[in-house]
Amino acid sequence: MGDTDASRAHEGPPFPEDGKDSGPRWSAHARLFGGASLALLALVGVSLAVTRLTGQETAPAQVTGAASTSATPRPALSGPPPGVYRIRSAASSLCLSEREGESGGRVYQAACAKAVPVYSVEPVEGGAYRIRSLHPVFGYGCLGVTGGSTRAGAQLMDDYCGHRGSAERFQLQPADHARYRLVPAHTGACASVPGGSSTEWTPVVQLACRPDDPGQLFLFDSHPPPTAVPSITSN
Repeated sequence: MGDTDASRAHEGPPFPEDGKDSGPRWSAHARLFGGASLALLALVGVSLAVTRLTGQETAPAQVTGAASTSATPRPALSGPPPGVYRIRSAASSLCLSEREGESGGRVYQAACAKAVPVYSVEPVEGGAYRIRSLHPVFGYGCLGVTGGSTRAGAQLMDDYCGHRGSAERFQLQPADHARYRLVPAHTGACASVPGGSSTEWTPVVQLACRPDDPGQLFLFDSHPPPTAVPSITSN
């Protein structure tokens, strides 16, 4: 994994970017405290005398402006629940997959029964998601855009996590009927099967989002977690 060659078939223009310690202080504090203590005792004496004369005690002042103890609310999650899934194109019913014989991690669409790897969807900060690849040979990785590219047509790619920053975080925007748009956080583009193609091994790329493009809608089909994933997290 780690091949940074982007798909060239759909290349286009880039998307917009995204002092010194003065010594012990206790002696000074003691002098201040001593003077303040005498003044405080005098005030207490006067207060007690007034209370005895009037028979009334002054009501304690109310504390205002206390800091709120409630935590800042997290953004509501927009995508499917955390879990393991196959990611399937709504247009072709083919699933995201690497191609056998390739080690670069580039992502295509293929028949779901043989699609490798499956993906673990995990919410992260800001309402975004990390989509981890669970590969039976290459171990744990992250779905993202090849080399963190901002170009239209750059292919999606599984690589070891942490190589591409926000290019391996996604917004999962709900459309309808449990379908979602996969939006790379660094471009705001959409993961796309160009033209909604039903051809197997069509590269999955990032393109400008279009509300009428069926090739930009995906379903998350729940899948049992793999029984064995090598504990490889970097190369």
